[in-house]
Amino acid sequence: MAALVGRERELVQVRERLDAARAGRGSALLVRGEPGIGKSTLLRAIEEEAGAETRVLRATGREWESELPFAALASLLVPVLDRIPSLPGPQATALRGALALEEIAGVDPFAVAAATLGLLALTAEERPLLCIVDDAQWLDAASANAILFSSQRLGDVPVLLLIAARDGEPWPRGLETLASLELGGLSAVAGVELIARDPGRAVQEGVARRLVERTGGNPLALLELQSTLSDDVRSGQVDLPDLLSAGETITELFLKRAEALPATTREALLRASADTQMLTRDVPALEPAERAGVVELRDGRVEFRHPLMRSAVYYGAEEPDRRRAHAELAASGASEDASPRRVLHLARAATGTDEAIAAELETNAHRVLRRGGIAEAGALLELAANLSPNASVRAGRLAQAANTLLFSGDLERAVAVLERADRASDDSAARIAVGRVRGKILLWSGDVMGAFRTLVETGEHAASVDRALGAAIFSEAVWAAMTAAEIRDASSAAGRAAGLADGLGGFLEENAQTLLLRVQIIAGEAGDRADVLTRYRRLAPRDALPDDLVSEYALTLVWLEAFEEAASIIEAGLRRARASGALTTLPLFLGVQCELATWRGDLRAALGAGGEAEQLCVQLGANVSYPYVLAVLARAEALAGLEADAEAHARAALDFSRAHGIASIEIYAACALGALALGQGRHADAVAELEPLQALYAERGIGEPNSMPWLGDLAEAAILASQDAVADRALDDLSRMAKRTGSRWAAGVAARARALRGPQSVVATEIADAAALLHDMPFELARVHLIHGERLRRARRRSDSRLPLRRALESFERIGAESWARRARRELAAAGDVVPDTLAAPEQLLSPQEFQVALLVAEGLTNREAAARLIVSPKTIEYHLANAYRKLGVRSRVELVRRIDAPR
Repeated sequence: MAALVGRERELVQVRERLDAARAGRGSALLVRGEPGIGKSTLLRAIEEEAGAETRVLRATGREWESELPFAALASLLVPVLDRIPSLPGPQATALRGALALEEIAGVDPFAVAAATLGLLALTAEERPLLCIVDDAQWLDAASANAILFSSQRLGDVPVLLLIAARDGEPWPRGLETLASLELGGLSAVAGVELIARDPGRAVQEGVARRLVERTGGNPLALLELQSTLSDDVRSGQVDLPDLLSAGETITELFLKRAEALPATTREALLRASADTQMLTRDVPALEPAERAGVVELRDGRVEFRHPLMRSAVYYGAEEPDRRRAHAELAASGASEDASPRRVLHLARAATGTDEAIAAELETNAHRVLRRGGIAEAGALLELAANLSPNASVRAGRLAQAANTLLFSGDLERAVAVLERADRASDDSAARIAVGRVRGKILLWSGDVMGAFRTLVETGEHAASVDRALGAAIFSEAVWAAMTAAEIRDASSAAGRAAGLADGLGGFLEENAQTLLLRVQIIAGEAGDRADVLTRYRRLAPRDALPDDLVSEYALTLVWLEAFEEAASIIEAGLRRARASGALTTLPLFLGVQCELATWRGDLRAALGAGGEAEQLCVQLGANVSYPYVLAVLARAEALAGLEADAEAHARAALDFSRAHGIASIEIYAACALGALALGQGRHADAVAELEPLQALYAERGIGEPNSMPWLGDLAEAAILASQDAVADRALDDLSRMAKRTGSRWAAGVAARARALRGPQSVVATEIADAAALLHDMPFELARVHLIHGERLRRARRRSDSRLPLRRALESFERIGAESWARRARRELAAAGDVVPDTLAAPEQLLSPQEFQVALLVAEGLTNREAAARLIVSPKTIEYHLANAYRKLGVRSRVELVRRIDAPR
């Protein structure tokens, strides 16, 4: 505290945030500035002020440890690791695996991030928490991701997260998004006061002012320079010498101080600068450095007085001396160490290429990847490539590194590494590896068809030397084409993949054949439903599929109208994802569940699954499932009459998909917007949204009507808008697709549309046919009853119209399709029936967040379990739950469950 001068304004700002955290309003603040400007001093001052009523957790980024996954996170959380068992099981497992407390096969980084937030929230329940992360510019990427994830979600958690980072250094991605407090140089008055704090080295005031001016008010530069000035200079009898810039001056001064130490101490200091987990033998040798104020020795570690001192020692040494220090550190490391610490020292001690070290680095990269250290694994692979003597092996490792960095989200670095791999490619295998990763990079960059073309070209190259590899790459090309909704291209690539995989057996052949059949289904070329289902089940046994394909398998079953089978697969997949903490795959399963529930006429379940998926995607940072989730949720909301939410989510899906070249999602979003317009009675608007899809389907070879159920809405909207030509084309397409694929939905909604526009003499027959075909699709069946009642009423058979209209109303209310229920009530009133007031549905009264929380509580989850499910704090759950109680007029969980489950 005594060293803190001239920072009153900054202290007030940080104190306000600390007080807010104590009151339950958590936040994060980035403290930034040049080296030596006083960031660490400010953090220490706040730590001292925090007092006994606030618990403090602290971590410091270290340049050396930036390559060790979760090194900083472990340092931050080590005092509270005993609370891990209180976390939800999957999160606890993920965190233990990430911190190498136990061996876990495959750690989801998102689960680690959620666990970090959960652990901070648990700790803060006892007393407010101050988390200090210093030198964040050197955080390892895995720790940075977990810490930044928490920083953006502290809302009602009593935590203040203070992060200090040095300007002029590369920062972890996302750090710049935090609220920041920039420290500048001290004023002349404050600088003179700081110098005056050392009476043993008193400086004449005029000299002090010139010293402040020349150093830019940098506190560390002032103190270090003050200690080096002669008595004549301090008294003003001799002019100040020319000064370098503050940063250079400090480094030079630190280096001179280190050079004045004994040789054995300098050698030990160099080893410590290369790895602050010092050798035990170095403790006596480092004691002179501690007395000189260069380092502090704590618990088997060296803490340099300032990071610049460490840099001065390390980079001030000659290269051979640095390599020797790394070799000594590597020799002292245990070979069974789970971290890559020892092999990294070996790599830095190497004087040239070394395949043995490169291979060990590659092995460590895969181990780190299993722990969730994606960016760190990419860096290890890049270093392995640098040490690889064989050019082809080097290119292959660089391609692996680029692929890994791509999935860490560092697209720019992935591109740079891949360009190095491309330049190093001198044989077929290397060029194939580079082309494959280039296709993935193009896909992530939004050039989806560019990715497709690259993968096809690479697949052909691969096929000439390795059929299995060619089949795998062509299968990846299929997914790119389907993402762009280019089904003809997807079909061509799928046929090539299946041909290459034919006879190879195992998962590769099964996957290629399944993919080909799936593309044929979307194209409407697979044949009769019953035969297709038999072939699909045989080709893709769901127990043999990885989870990222299981959801796609289940979705295809939804399109094939095998609803019960799809539901069983989705529920099992959700159980696995929740049990394992696989937050990356969970939103996709929930999105498919939302789509299935919409088909099955359970809009409440659809809104619950879609709402949870959307919240997870937002919490996880726009997960890759995000646009699909938005689009299917928008359609469920459109049918439920949640008009503003449906519009917002559909537009967001459109924006996201257009920016990333995901044309398939544009179709989904248009489907939702058309359903919304039709439900609101804006028939011409519905036609405007949906009619362009007809040309798109024809151009791109999409022939499965159930893949995105918009044609029935177009036919009905066109009839009601008196756009007969559009209606005719829609009915023709429905009938043709129904005949070609065996889709009961297409045949049923075509019959329903014919009942809407045909002569009275055919209405009964068409209605009966539609009802029989749509018997297990409650929303579509309710619309059959509605049209039946409307036609009867318009034929002046008011009495006869009431029964089908009542059936329609009851179904719409049970399903939760409020806008359609309003239409049925109007028709009943016109038929002379008195419609009693109904209890407003909870989803109509509550915000999406309140409804989501109410659904989870109705499932029987505790507040803590609901918080873990949605990755929020228990206080957030309490807040939304209290609002739900008030809006629904209930006073307990039992009453809430009754209200949620009440028939409408």
